[in-house]
Amino acid sequence: MVKKSVVVLLVLMVFFCCLFQTQLRSEDNNVQSQKILNQALQHYEDDHLIQALIKFKQAQNLAPNSAMPYVGLGLIYATQNHLDKGIEAMQKALSIQPDLAVAHQELGSLFWRKREFNLAETYYRQAISLNSKMVLVYMGLGLNFVSQRNFTNAMVQFRQAIKVEPTLHAPYHSLGQTYAWMGDLSKAVEMYQTAIQLEPNRIESYYELGVTYMRLKDYPKAITVLEKVVALKPRHKSAHYNLAKAYAKFGRKQLAETETRLFEAWHQVDEKIKPYSRRLQGNPEDLQARYAMVQIYQKHGWLQEAEEQCQLMLSIQSDFIPAYVALVETHISQKRFQNAYFWAKQLTQIRPKLALGYSYLGLTSVELERVDSAIEAYQKAIELELDSPKV
Repeated sequence: MVKKSVVVLLVLMVFFCCLFQTQLRSEDNNVQSQKILNQALQHYEDDHLIQALIKFKQAQNLAPNSAMPYVGLGLIYATQNHLDKGIEAMQKALSIQPDLAVAHQELGSLFWRKREFNLAETYYRQAISLNSKMVLVYMGLGLNFVSQRNFTNAMVQFRQAIKVEPTLHAPYHSLGQTYAWMGDLSKAVEMYQTAIQLEPNRIESYYELGVTYMRLKDYPKAITVLEKVVALKPRHKSAHYNLAKAYAKFGRKQLAETETRLFEAWHQVDEKIKPYSRRLQGNPEDLQARYAMVQIYQKHGWLQEAEEQCQLMLSIQSDFIPAYVALVETHISQKRFQNAYFWAKQLTQIRPKLALGYSYLGLTSVELERVDSAIEAYQKAIELELDSPKV
């Protein structure tokens, strides 16, 4: 009887010891997951989508019963225009934590983008019921009403956003657009001006203000504002188009012709990428379409747009070699040799038998005055070229 009691006691001790160790491992995993989650969010805020995606997945593996990694994945998928995958991730987050207001908000946004307005409104209102201080929810619900041309209810939501955050630019801008759609141009001007006072370098508010002045036939003010737009964003095609019209109306023929030529040049680029943009609407993961766009952007000097597409390609397929090559070339074109070196180094790690990667590594090392590294890289490139099979 004593022996049986001892056995039971030992079993219980082993059980509780295992339970305690499991709990400790779980707590360690949660701490580690939170640390990685913070890193992922920072990457996301910095627009480093590849690194953010990797970190969110690591956090998910460490803490599969935590909702936030799924929210993070949903944000990444939404940014990549993978709406259904984003919805799936957010709904998984809600299955773990049903009262997570941010997941309801993001589902509202995703369904709005899919033009499923009733579902979007349902999720937005649920988010508000959980947290009435989330200004982006009111903005999203307002835009949801705008999409249905329900301008009265839209304005109610934008004004509620202002009550929550009076210094935020976005609700004033959206009110300006709503007044413009309703034909109250003077009120639209007032709202755009307020938005600009709050954030003086927000291009979209200047542009909409310029267009509103055009509608009011106040061409001198339209010119002043639209010139500001193209100063902030030289490739703003619509601004050049409207600026050309404003110059023409104001009798400045030569300037109008210059703006028209700029508009037509950039319009040609848009026309060239249009077929690939259509392909991406059907399949956002079409890497060949994205790479074709990169080549067009590079040819015409649209290097920022080329870089953005490369980053998107790598977030879809992290070992897509043409994206690494294009990133190296894009940074070299801008004489950003440190960045070019980084991507060349990444290329050699992803494809260590590719001579081109080491050639780029040598080139960027020369520009960075790293002579020994350049020699080593070029020697490796030559070695790989000699070892490659000849056809």
